[in-house]
Order: sequence, then C-alpha cells, then structure tokens
Amino acid sequence: MGHLPIRGPYECLTFSAGITVLFYLWVEWKFKTRTFGAFVVSFAASILFVLNGAGIITPTNALKKLFISSDLLDDMSYKMIAIGFVMFSIMIVTGMFRSKIIWGSYWEWDPVETWSLLTWIVYAVILHGRYTWKWRSGITAILSIIGFGLSVVSFLIGAGFVSSSLHFPITG
Repeated sequence: MGHLPIRGPYECLTFSAGITVLFYLWVEWKFKTRTFGAFVVSFAASILFVLNGAGIITPTNALKKLFISSDLLDDMSYKMIAIGFVMFSIMIVTGMFRSKIIWGSYWEWDPVETWSLLTWIVYAVILHGRYTWKWRSGITAILSIIGFGLSVVSFLIGAGFVSSSLHFPITG
C-alpha cells in the first residue's frame, strides 16, 4: 500500500515503456518534429551526432533526409540530459529515504544504487562541462552514450535481469 504496484521485471518494463511513450509525445510536441520518432532519448541524438561528425551521413547521402541537423541534435541531447539529470537526482534522493525506512541506512552500496550513482555522475560531468568549459558536440555525445549504457545496466540489475540486488533479489 502507498506505492506503485511495480514488483518484478514485467511491471518494470511496462511502466518504463509507458513513461518513455509519454516522454516521446512531449518531445514531439515541444520540438514540432516527427523525425525524432524512432529516437526517444539523448542517447539516440548523440549517436546521430557522432554519425554526422564521422561523415557517415553526408549531404549527398540518402540517409541525410532522415536526420536532423547536428546543432539541433546537440541541443536536444543537452536538454534531455538535463531532464535525465533531474530525474536521476530525484530518484537517488527519494531512494535514499526509502532505503533508510526499509534497510535502516541511507546508502547500502547496492548494485542498483552504485550504477545509478555512476550514471548521475556522468550526466553531472556533461552538464558541468557544457556550463563551465562550453563543451559542445563530440565529447558530450560520447559521454551521453556512456551515461545511457550505465542507466541501462542500472535498470537491468534493478529489474532482476542481470544479477541479484537488495531491490530485486533473485530467488530460486
């Protein structure tokens, strides 16, 4: 009672898919483009940016018609990372209070907590680098891809797909 009915892998995936769809609809409404339909997160924008920079997508290439300009991709990636950073911050802080109630301490160095913290640090480095050193494009795209990978690992561990954790112990 008093929490979402998310207890196992199926519920985690269903809830995440629903949130992703709602987030995509917001992105489509905000940026007034459907081109981004297949790409919902900053990870995809970063991959496209790297492809543009590597010359894989050129003005004469037929793929160019499918993609957005590098400046818009960089801007979208930055905005999505800022949103992700806020969401990870909220998740970590509320998780700490929940951890105190359930396990008796604010931080247990559980694999989910650790991977989430690593993701948060990567996103913090990106935002700090853009604000302080005016990082653009390449370095932020690579770090965004790394941050996405870390968040996927955190989710897979938290949902019990990869290993056991305090969040979802694997029994059997």
